[in-house]
Amino acid sequence: MERHPITCHILDTTRGRPAENVLCQIYRIGNVSGGPQRATSETEALGKARTNKDGRVALWTLENSFPEFTTAPLPGLYKIRFETEQYFVTAANGDVEKTKSFFPFVDVHFTIPSPADAHYHIPLLISNYSYSTYRGS
Repeated sequence: MERHPITCHILDTTRGRPAENVLCQIYRIGNVSGGPQRATSETEALGKARTNKDGRVALWTLENSFPEFTTAPLPGLYKIRFETEQYFVTAANGDVEKTKSFFPFVDVHFTIPSPADAHYHIPLLISNYSYSTYRGS
């Protein structure tokens, strides 16, 4: 398998490069109207991964048995948590000013409708004091 149906990508706009080795966790929080009734609590992650040298997560290490996640996501409300403060401390290489981060983490909530598309990509642009996101392709 090349990728799971939900992927993400982080670019560090402060340094002008991909954000490598960022811990990311994906959660399925709930259902949307008419969707299947399987859900997890917000404290239970579906999976986790660290971004590669290109700042990407294509495959998650799944924490529970969710075989349907490997082919297509269930409709519902999802969240990806990006551990940004930990990344900035590591990426600063001892430069105290660059370790500062206003956001200790970034939670991106998104809805996968019914019927779901085959793939969802969540890009995140970060700096020490800002972030933005959008639905990628």
